[in-house]
Amino acid sequence: MPQIQLITWNDFGEGTMIEPTQEFGYSFLTSIQTAFGVSSNQTQLENIKRLFDLRKKYKLDSYKQSKMNQAFYYFVSMQDQKAVDLLTDIEN
Repeated sequence: MPQIQLITWNDFGEGTMIEPTQEFGYSFLTSIQTAFGVSSNQTQLENIKRLFDLRKKYKLDSYKQSKMNQAFYYFVSMQDQKAVDLLTDIEN
């Protein structure tokens, strides 16, 4: 199976960062996805960021963290709508 290694992350000093920024948004990640034929899109990346933000917000809430664990597994198994539904439930 072909693999790719991305050898930079959080490397703002050299201008080689690929994670979302205020200046460039998700453009670096979506460019990588396009180049390698990944069928996901920016909305999926935004929802994964949403999960990250909820993890920080509810870091001491074990019930919500367990629901976020399930949302993570939905994302990994490409069941995005189920993950988004769980995130919405957590936010409400």
